[in-house]
Amino acid sequence: MREFFKYEFGYVNIDSKNLYLTNSGNWSEIKNLKEKSVKTITDNNQRKTWIFIFLTIASVILLTILVIHLKSSKISLVLCIGALFAAYKLYKYFQNELGSKYCIPLKKISSIELNDKNAVIHFKDFDNNDNSEEVINIGPKGLKVLSEVNLLLFKK
Repeated sequence: MREFFKYEFGYVNIDSKNLYLTNSGNWSEIKNLKEKSVKTITDNNQRKTWIFIFLTIASVILLTILVIHLKSSKISLVLCIGALFAAYKLYKYFQNELGSKYCIPLKKISSIELNDKNAVIHFKDFDNNDNSEEVINIGPKGLKVLSEVNLLLFKK
């Protein structure tokens, strides 16, 4: 078995041994992924923080430029809408980078809760602590794949 699907903040790749949370869905990305642990959580949070800082700075610069133009001339509504659209596109461009990156061994998954377009995966992390990961806004393919994994893992 080797599947992958998109969710709101990246991709989920699944093979016969692990479930991987990745940013690109590219199988070459899984080579360097480690199990969820204090270190991988810290690394993910640092990466996400730098992306949020960048997006905040870019938004402040964009707003500053708009305010300067508003004071110096009559700016059109089109330019304001264009600036908002540009900010939205910038967020969408970096959205996959806001997802977590690590792997979860299938044998450590205790349950997968599926509802609507979301899933909550309960598992033991690297240190054998109970942990969970919410995967949101999954498409139909992803829900089907997770249902099949759920059946494979927990059939009696």
